Amino acid sequence: MRRLSIAAALLGVLAIESADAQSPARARVTGTVAESESGAPIPGAILELEGVGVSRWTLADSLGRFGLPSVPPGPQVLRVRRVGFAESRVPFVAPTSGTVTLHVRLARVALKLEQVTVTADPTGRARGELGTASVVDREAIANQTAASLQGILELTP
Repeated sequence: MRRLSIAAALLGVLAIESADAQSPARARVTGTVAESESGAPIPGAILELEGVGVSRWTLADSLGRFGLPSVPPGPQVLRVRRVGFAESRVPFVAPTSGTVTLHVRLARVALKLEQVTVTADPTGRARGELGTASVVDREAIANQTAASLQGILELTP
């Protein structure tokens, strides 16, 4: 009985090693995301591999660096986006193993929002104040150059 269990254990180990040897090799994609004009890193950029069936994404670190493991071999497209920057789609060919290095540049764009709604609760008002309101018209929004929501809020009186 003991010989049978040892033989079964050996067969199990061989089956696992065989399955690992037959699993498809995968590449790793690494690189940087930077601003196109200044070359400054863009932390927090979202990098997503398109068309692989399962959501595969990562974020750029504080220096704009990223790494995406287990990329299937063949033609791929890496979608890169960040608020305040134009989205980029970078085509590349992933090898069956090894590392592909990509350096992505994103151009700054003015933040475009359809509508901005600001709300406040009564506890945020000064004592005795009934309320205040500001209207930012369509023309002011269309001509703004702010690249972030905070920039837009700074435009309000």
